[in-house]
Amino acid sequence: MVKIIAENKEIERCIERLYTLTKENGGTFAENIILKESGGDLTIEAPPSDKRQPLIRVHHDSLAPVEKFKLSIVNDEFVIKSHEPDIPPQAVKIMETILELYNLTKKVPQHIKTSPWIFLMDKPEILALVKRGRNVGNILHFEQLMSEGKREELIIDSFLRTRTLGYRNKRDTEPTIVLMPIIDFMNHHHRGAYFQGGAEFEENYLSIGRSPPLSEDRGYNPNECFAYYGPYDSLDTWLNYGYVDQDPPFTRSVPLDIDLQDLGILRVHSAPKIAKHKDVADPVKDLSFHLPDIGEKTDGITLASFLLIPGPRAPRSMRRVLSHVIDKIQTNHPRHEELIMRAEEQVLAANQTYYRVLLPVMTALKEKVQSKEEKNICENFITAAKIQLSRLRNYRDFSLHLAEKEAASGGGSKEKEKTKVKTA
Repeated sequence: MVKIIAENKEIERCIERLYTLTKENGGTFAENIILKESGGDLTIEAPPSDKRQPLIRVHHDSLAPVEKFKLSIVNDEFVIKSHEPDIPPQAVKIMETILELYNLTKKVPQHIKTSPWIFLMDKPEILALVKRGRNVGNILHFEQLMSEGKREELIIDSFLRTRTLGYRNKRDTEPTIVLMPIIDFMNHHHRGAYFQGGAEFEENYLSIGRSPPLSEDRGYNPNECFAYYGPYDSLDTWLNYGYVDQDPPFTRSVPLDIDLQDLGILRVHSAPKIAKHKDVADPVKDLSFHLPDIGEKTDGITLASFLLIPGPRAPRSMRRVLSHVIDKIQTNHPRHEELIMRAEEQVLAANQTYYRVLLPVMTALKEKVQSKEEKNICENFITAAKIQLSRLRNYRDFSLHLAEKEAASGGGSKEKEKTKVKTA
């Protein structure tokens, strides 16, 4: 039986309505789930169970298609101005109830005070520096809204993009950006449960299982259920979700051009676009989310969607990815190993330079801003930069130790880096 716990009756009744609407439209819930609100934060709790069984299943008609609604903000609350006529009536009711819950839990004023994007709107020089670290779609979109002075739209979009999922109900169609009733309560963790549903899984339903319990020693409630939003590091979670996650075991590289000498340029972006499984050769299938989408070489430039600088759990993964890219450009290059090491050094140098620039800029800005909220935003940038620099130093340390160990043993191991990730 689902239990609802909230700090006031109005929020409790709103959660109850959202749960009832989802269930009446074919949604199912595992037993012993607790839907919880505390201080405006929404979470889901459940005792540890067989994670293969769905914790929640939501029918696709209950997924609210965000782009078919026109929203505005009135008195720090979301308001639906209009919507397209082809939306199922139950999805409209669910959208209305989700927005009511956001309003009751004061999400708009909270977001305005804590979002890095609202903070950066009148700071173009700082925005340009942040953009050097991430050149993905959200940042480019928010930058455009800022340049056009569309503050209300920036508030709405930067908030909703922390809550939405791209859901594809049929193969070979573009995903629809949707809000998820109830599932939205689940926070992100890199060990969280994966979204499953749509064309590639069980059609007509979006479902999610029970994540493995996280350690109480690290401050987690072992009953809280987490979702896996994507392969995000500490800077990613801060920019995308408004908090600095200190747990990811990797660092996403900043965008850079890697000079591969006679093989041209490897242009690395920072988009979390993983190589499609069907396009990956057997020797690197085990790399899973470490493996970026690799484009064909054009005008001397090969594109890679991202590079991950790993932690000690997968120490060889970046070198194996670089090796794979070099082989893709030219098989059996006579200086294959040298190119790998040169590329790795360029990646590490570019990332260390970026965070060493970001850190003092945000430290100085923190001294200039007046409000506590703005100082907290600067502090989150500082914390993210320090974490990333620490991981980069750690990578240098353990990669050097690994090289010495392999040299002493007469060769490297082909140890596999297995980190399996499924995406909807």
